[in-house]
Amino acid sequence: NRHGEECIAAFESGCWECPQCRGSCGPGCTSCCNCGPCRKKLEMEPTRQVVNLAKHNGFTNVHDYLIHIVTGETPEVIS
Repeated sequence: NRHGEECIAAFESGCWECPQCRGSCGPGCTSCCNCGPCRKKLEMEPTRQVVNLAKHNGFTNVHDYLIHIVTGETPEVIS
């Protein structure tokens, strides 16, 4: 999925926060929300449809792939 979260587990945790509200999760992440409108607010280009590119490069979600582009880290390191 777009954010790399297990929806049911996130809901059941009781402490889930929407990606837009949580901001950055660490190095390489400007904002956990990578939807077009949020990226535009941060003066970033929208990602468009990169899920297949992310999967082709070994990532399970777009969020981790975008971190990889900045940091060069592998899917194993980012997870």
